[in-house]
Amino acid sequence: MQERERRSQNILILGVEESNSPEPEQKSAFDLEKATRIIRKINGSTEPAKVKITQIGRYKANKKSPIRATFPTKVEALQVLRLKSKLEQSDIYQV
Repeated sequence: MQERERRSQNILILGVEESNSPEPEQKSAFDLEKATRIIRKINGSTEPAKVKITQIGRYKANKKSPIRATFPTKVEALQVLRLKSKLEQSDIYQV
């Protein structure tokens, strides 16, 4: 039950381009910047320090891997999911 509650704080962000940098620290910073930009476009108020960003899967050239964003609470994650339609009118949204 705790595992399910913990996972309810996560959302997956798909279609984000990957960094070309060979350094793991630079890849993490790139993922954080991209995910934060998307979340701020949707929510407008989430602080980057509150959200933990993790890339899922291994790096593959010219491939887009999903990014997991872990929020402090389930409510914040649900709020972002409810407002995701804001991306359809932005330059971030891709079909």
